[in-house]
Amino acid sequence: MLPKMPYARIVRPRVAIACVLFSALVAVGLVLLTRAAVAQLAPTDTKPSVSDRIDALEAKDDRPIQKLGRPEQVALTLAASEAESRRPHESQSGASAGRDASVPAPVLTGIQIDGDLSDWPAAMPRYAIGKLLTGVDQIGTGGLEDADLSTSPDLSASFSVGYDPKKELIYLAVIVRDDEIIVENNSWLDTDACEVYVDGLHSDAQIPLPDGWPESADASQLPVQQYIATPGPGQVYGFKKYDTNPILMGGDLKKTKTRMAFQRKHDVTTYEWAIQVFDHYPDVPTVLSPGKRIGFDVAVADKDTPAVAPGAFNEPEEARLAWIYWGPQWHFLKVLDAGNLGELVLGK
Repeated sequence: MLPKMPYARIVRPRVAIACVLFSALVAVGLVLLTRAAVAQLAPTDTKPSVSDRIDALEAKDDRPIQKLGRPEQVALTLAASEAESRRPHESQSGASAGRDASVPAPVLTGIQIDGDLSDWPAAMPRYAIGKLLTGVDQIGTGGLEDADLSTSPDLSASFSVGYDPKKELIYLAVIVRDDEIIVENNSWLDTDACEVYVDGLHSDAQIPLPDGWPESADASQLPVQQYIATPGPGQVYGFKKYDTNPILMGGDLKKTKTRMAFQRKHDVTTYEWAIQVFDHYPDVPTVLSPGKRIGFDVAVADKDTPAVAPGAFNEPEEARLAWIYWGPQWHFLKVLDAGNLGELVLGK
């Protein structure tokens, strides 16, 4: 027989073990409750998984998932969508609203295009054309590297601008102080000139340089309308396909309402413009209304000495044409890159 053990010696250890287990369970429960409470209070910043986002995309799209792709292709699609959402605000025309180079264009009526600005309001502001193009083959500086292009007697230029909402025209006056004027008709390098760039869509569209440029230029395919005028008779830039002054690059000026007249008094040449802007040339003229933004830039070419070689190609540095402009930093032909223009903001 086994020896008898007292009842208390058996019960007490069991009670102690039960108490320890109960305490452990209480402790674990408290930890879990604490974590749940912290999770409720803490802010959440988690993004749904790609699979969750695919399901959400499918729920909004009638196309079968095979066309959407799964999951890598959809991840790329979602990334592109997010990148698009981070782009600057766009206007209804599809263009970024607001550019660094921007000027107001007030309503302006009663203007006669004759090169005489006496019918312009005396209080019209003028804006300096003050950027000198450098680092471009065949273009020189004309000794203007250190010149103040707002006051230099060698070359300084400014412009005033307004618009007529009834006639659907931009009025532009370009005033150029230039101690020497040269007008030749063999190329874009051998003559003084004034160039105007407009884009009715205020877009960021750009295209590569077309083969056969500039003879192949087609205004209906260009994102910008480029109007060019010279202060004298003869073919503009030597382009034989045009018989007007000004010209519309790649188009027919006679299919537009654009006109220009110039006058020269002493050392000042004034170009006075009435410019028609297009959303698409020649069939969709731009409607000019208050608050509308128009892509815009203006440039002045200055040749101080007659060309040494035909067309002024490969001229000595000191004899090369200088080119100044108003808008954003030039990085390629502005007629091919609407996003490289400044803007006009049409007033009331």
